[in-house]
Amino acid sequence: MKENMKILFLHIGVTIVIILAILLIAFNFRGFQKIIDFKYIKYLLVGVIVMIYLIMSFVVDLNKAKKYDFFYGILIGIVSISVFLISRYYIGIRFPNIHLAPKEGWILLDIFTYPIGFCMNLVGIKSDAINIVLASFIPTILIGIGIKCRRIAS
Repeated sequence: MKENMKILFLHIGVTIVIILAILLIAFNFRGFQKIIDFKYIKYLLVGVIVMIYLIMSFVVDLNKAKKYDFFYGILIGIVSISVFLISRYYIGIRFPNIHLAPKEGWILLDIFTYPIGFCMNLVGIKSDAINIVLASFIPTILIGIGIKCRRIAS
């Protein structure tokens, strides 16, 4: 559980840093939208975010059992799903008809899942309920892959 808490706090820290960095760049550099429209820049940004999650696995102790490698970041997924269900209950709309940005009840979910949601928007994946639920576990999978790579390298 201690490792999961470390990963959760890292996820929150990474989310804040990514949001602040993008806001800083977007508001201080007027050509940001033109640059981000280039296909390769979009995939470069997605790659950077994926690499950040792979690098997050370096805080995890490798002395634990190998069978739990993909459960280290599970707390991120559980919190994401919990916030999703609370937001859905708060707004009171049907499951498949979700548009995140215009509703104030989704702001906590948008902030918590921002790195993956930003990647989804860059690549062009629709932010509907099913994709958000599935995307909630992407950080867990990436951290698990990072731990497996560390085990192979050591």
